[in-house]
Amino acid sequence: MAMTARDAIQIRVGTLADGEAVARLLVTMGYPVELKSAEERMRELVAHADDNLVLVATVGIVVAGVVAGHLIPMLQQEQPLGRITALAVDEDQRGLGVGKRLLAAAERWFAERGVSRIEVTSAEHREQAHEFFRKAGFREQRLRLVKNRN
Repeated sequence: MAMTARDAIQIRVGTLADGEAVARLLVTMGYPVELKSAEERMRELVAHADDNLVLVATVGIVVAGVVAGHLIPMLQQEQPLGRITALAVDEDQRGLGVGKRLLAAAERWFAERGVSRIEVTSAEHREQAHEFFRKAGFREQRLRLVKNRN
């Protein structure tokens, strides 16, 4: 049986060496991320890996996607909340299942930590992302109010 591009997708924990690729992926999401600041944030998340998740998907040697997630202790419930705050796939690698594989890996990571509810944050204009998450079983559930301080 021949190997396909889907077979070549590997998911692994992100490392500091992935900083440049992760910064590039975040820029494709519309975040003006500089390499140095992305590397600093990666360093912080990697240093606190018990509560923070950064996974990358590779296709061959190319970092094709990233997902970031966080455990949030909750006062009102025993289990922590799982929050996905970034999921980005390189435009050239879309349609191969990279996003689905990253999301599945993040969901496993949350499940291993006793999370009973996962939420995802997504900008209102990202309609394709909303459809992706709906197909994965996510539903709009609560109103979220935000106050920007800068």
